[in-house]
Amino acid sequence: YAHLEVRDGYLTNLRKNIEEIVQKQQLPVVLFGHSMGCRVIHYFLNWIRNSVGQSWIDNHVFTFLAAGVSSPTEN
Repeated sequence: YAHLEVRDGYLTNLRKNIEEIVQKQQLPVVLFGHSMGCRVIHYFLNWIRNSVGQSWIDNHVFTFLAAGVSSPTEN
């Protein structure tokens, strides 16, 4: 999923969007992922933890709701 950031700046844009929502609403967000989106959000949360730190997640994300989780394929 690293190509999403390199090619599109997707993770950075998602971070900025979440920060704007939290600033306006004064509440942390609920992240909802469906199917492959669950894996993208999981990657995003790990990317944030590694680049900014756990405190960003604690301050900006109330919870992550996963629906229809896709399982990784075995190679």
